[in-house]
Amino acid sequence: MRVLCSPQGLMEGRHPGQGVRDILASGLKAGVLDFSLFCPLALVDKYGWDMVRLRRWLREAEQLIALAREQGLDLPLALAPFWPWEARAELEMDSLLELTEESMRLAAKAGAGAVLVRPAFCHPTTASGPPPLKGRTSQGAEDAMRRFNREFYLRLVPLAKELGLQILLMNGLRNVGGHLVRGLCAEPREAARWLEELNLEAGEEIFGFALDMEAANLCGQDMQALVHAAGTRLQAVLASDRGPEGAAYLPFLGGGHRKGLRADWLGLLRGLRDIAFDGFLVLNLRDTAAPLSPLLRPALLPLVKRVADYLVWQIELEKPLRTYPSVVLFGAGNMCLNYMSCYGEKYPPLFACDNNPKRWGEKFAGLEVRSPEALRETATDTVILICNIYYREIEAQLQEMALPNPIAYFNDEYLPTFTAERIDWLERGE
Repeated sequence: MRVLCSPQGLMEGRHPGQGVRDILASGLKAGVLDFSLFCPLALVDKYGWDMVRLRRWLREAEQLIALAREQGLDLPLALAPFWPWEARAELEMDSLLELTEESMRLAAKAGAGAVLVRPAFCHPTTASGPPPLKGRTSQGAEDAMRRFNREFYLRLVPLAKELGLQILLMNGLRNVGGHLVRGLCAEPREAARWLEELNLEAGEEIFGFALDMEAANLCGQDMQALVHAAGTRLQAVLASDRGPEGAAYLPFLGGGHRKGLRADWLGLLRGLRDIAFDGFLVLNLRDTAAPLSPLLRPALLPLVKRVADYLVWQIELEKPLRTYPSVVLFGAGNMCLNYMSCYGEKYPPLFACDNNPKRWGEKFAGLEVRSPEALRETATDTVILICNIYYREIEAQLQEMALPNPIAYFNDEYLPTFTAERIDWLERGE
């Protein structure tokens, strides 16, 4: 899995240098080549489809590409300019296609292997396509949008093959009377169907999927269902927390914790763990970073790195269990109970150990509780899984014992299932 930082809120299109340096200073080594910074299609309402102006703006991305290469920031993923939901101008197929193809060429020049291409979700018209949709039925408008997007995506296939790029569809939104509702590829079954049909037309696996949490958060969607629908074709997740107005905050720093305002982190992490996700994890912190003074933003980036590490740890929680042939649990408490409830059958531990001498020799959750000294008797490829919130203290203890075994942390905040069984330590007199 690769963690990328979205530049939204961290850099300006014409002056990307400080943003590049800030991302690198945080410890993150990769970012997204986001062409919406350089070619904001929202300005089509102001200027019309001025292709000379739009192409000139788009070429400004070359400055970021050069700076990233010079500073050592990887740009393995790009985001093509996209049609904003609030736009009122007519959507032109040929103009949007031209800008997207130019973005793809620049992405390949930057070393990217995939380009995110959002579906168009306003009322489209084309020179050779259907007439303007004003006055049409809602179903007729939706059918026209599907035809527009299908043609648009398939016309990108030849260039994608030539450049060796993958095109990633995204769950979209659409504007209905000023309200944002689920758009193309937002429903799990529809997303899976689009991927199947487009790849069949392309003759190879050109199309993958990217889950945009910002769009899914606005519609209150089931993240786990979306992840399962995409399956192994899920190549990127744009992770952000939800705010009261649908803003994109750094994960876990959303604008509210009331029911209905929480991002579905449980569903997302469960789903990504289910499919052993190994794609791009993109942190979108636009509305956390943008209000800050440029003098304060560098102080935010270390937290971004910590959040990224936490998300990777949660997604890859089963990785050490799949990697090593046997496991021993350190800690015989509620976290151990949760492990046995969720993973005890799939990855049965040899035993549990605990620092409390009163526990040695007892049976707990079906496991014998032993002294930490019993770890010296295990094979060197047995992973010691710390099931206790005092991770660093226990890890230091194990390192002092000079054990050759690999050490990993277990956590029960986002488990596949939760058990109601708990230990009342006060009743036990401990």
